[in-house]
Amino acid sequence: MVIGVVFPLMTAFLTYMILAGYRYIAEGSERRRDRAAMGHYLHPDVLASVLDSPKGLTLGGERRHLAILFADIVSFTSRAEKTEPESAGRIAQHLHDDDDRPDPEVARVVDKLMGDGIMAFWGAPNEIENPSRSALDCALQMLTKLNELQKNDPRFADLDIGIGISTGDVIVGNFGGENRFDYSVIGDTVNFASRLEGLTRHFKVHLLVSLKTFTEAGPGYIARELGLVKVKGKELLVPIVDVAGRENDSVDPAFYRRFDGALRMIRTGAAPTAVDELRKLGEERPTDTPVRIYLEKLASADPAHPPAEMVSSSRASNWNRGPQS
Repeated sequence: MVIGVVFPLMTAFLTYMILAGYRYIAEGSERRRDRAAMGHYLHPDVLASVLDSPKGLTLGGERRHLAILFADIVSFTSRAEKTEPESAGRIAQHLHDDDDRPDPEVARVVDKLMGDGIMAFWGAPNEIENPSRSALDCALQMLTKLNELQKNDPRFADLDIGIGISTGDVIVGNFGGENRFDYSVIGDTVNFASRLEGLTRHFKVHLLVSLKTFTEAGPGYIARELGLVKVKGKELLVPIVDVAGRENDSVDPAFYRRFDGALRMIRTGAAPTAVDELRKLGEERPTDTPVRIYLEKLASADPAHPPAEMVSSSRASNWNRGPQS
């Protein structure tokens, strides 16, 4: 009687345990595989919030203070027209690879890979101490990698990129339809970052940031103010900054400090003296576009009334935050 009762129960129990154990191992392996696959499409922090939180799959967003970066290959369309699709794809891939090369501890989200460009933001889903500084450091690392690529591969000797960064309050969260949506950001700050990236073509510089981004990033950078610009979507002129590198890099800070000095002369009513200084800077660097633009605008303006884009109401001083030469 014991054998007739216990043996079937033990057999059923062992069978259940074996099947449950196999299912647990198989499902765990499949879940890890799916999570690893999704990791190629979403930042790990975003993926964790989706899988681990019941609210991760709901539409909507929240207001957060983020730094937004746009980067794009200069003249990629004309370059792609002259090359095979496979070659053009490899050129774009070099830019996309820069997403993995900067310090992996920098908390950032690459939101979109847009053909020959990227969009990234810092400060979500996890908050970080200084989103602006993280974005600036990553952008400078991208430019360093670009310089290495230009030196090591002659095929890309003329490859160039433009980067724009803006910081401010945005709405971040899940956007789209009920069945398919994307974790992204929307807001004026996002549009401004895109406009700044486009302005790098006009000024022939690599990295343009908003005044707010540069101020919040803190000390340690070599930069110059480029005055006020009118961007699409904004009624008022906004101040922008050209960031050339970090302090103690190979970049000579004296040139940028002298440019800022000339800009301060214009704002204090000493435009003729500023013109003389800008001419000297132009002789030292004939290819510097901001110097040329300033000289052209001053040549056609009344010395007593400089163009509005050269006068800043904020009168922010000491852009390089270092000892003046």
